Amino acid sequence: MREQEVVHFRTVPGKAPVLFGQVQAVDDAGRYPMATSSVSVDGKVYYTNALGAYRVPVAVGKHQLVVEHTGVRSSRASVKVEPGDSVQVNFYLRYAD
Repeated sequence: MREQEVVHFRTVPGKAPVLFGQVQAVDDAGRYPMATSSVSVDGKVYYTNALGAYRVPVAVGKHQLVVEHTGVRSSRASVKVEPGDSVQVNFYLRYAD
């Protein structure tokens, strides 16, 4: 399984772009939502909800995401947001050794 999954969506013209997704921990038995994971977007930190989900309004352009949570390996992604896009970035984090 990959560390991230990125999907671009076209939204209503003129609507502000959004980065959104879910953070899950992964092991041999399955995937588990990671509540209170930190999701840093261009250096500003946000946190996932009880279901491991996040939603961040962003400007058009390139954005750097860093996801961290105690006990799992962190993950990074670079995403380009075009006008009229919203981008879903799901993270699948492995437990640290």
